[in-house]
Amino acid sequence: MQTIPRAPRAPGAERGDSDDEPRHGSPSAGRQLARLVPLLMVGSLSLAATAPILTDRMIRGHDAFEHVTRTAEYARAVSQGAWWPQWAPNLGHGYGEPVFLFNPPLFYTVATIPTLAGLPVTTAINLACVFLIVVAGLGAYAWTARLFGRAGALVAATAYVWSPYLLLDLYVRQALTELAAVCVLPWALWGLSRTCLLPGS
Repeated sequence: MQTIPRAPRAPGAERGDSDDEPRHGSPSAGRQLARLVPLLMVGSLSLAATAPILTDRMIRGHDAFEHVTRTAEYARAVSQGAWWPQWAPNLGHGYGEPVFLFNPPLFYTVATIPTLAGLPVTTAINLACVFLIVVAGLGAYAWTARLFGRAGALVAATAYVWSPYLLLDLYVRQALTELAAVCVLPWALWGLSRTCLLPGS
């Protein structure tokens, strides 16, 4: 009796991962959506906290005028090739000041990007604040998600971006360089916690 040879099977068919069978290892669309929804909620709540500055008007805070002139000087220096400006030649009644030696550069770096794109300095400052607040919310969520789960992380992120101290820095004191540090702090804690959880740490 003659036997008919079997057709060769596709590689991996013995393991049950052929095209006709579901791949259980890949995340489903429902899981991806469950991860995306909290991030969208955090972003929306962060934007809600910055709703008053979604405009081209200057925030009338304590240090508002200082940041307008410093951002303009920083952007001008960057456009001339100084990637880390230290000297502001037009400040100090035209004599210049080493103001950027004593002020953290993060906020001015963020605000410089829309300034060099052609937006007014006041609009660039407002956009930088909005961006940093969203970064703060996402950082607080990423840091606390492992500790408290998604629901707890959503509460923590909301509490962080709506905290009185952060909003006081933004709307009253206009301490924008300090605001930038407060906004990236959750990401520093996120990195520290992940480092501590590494094997052998």
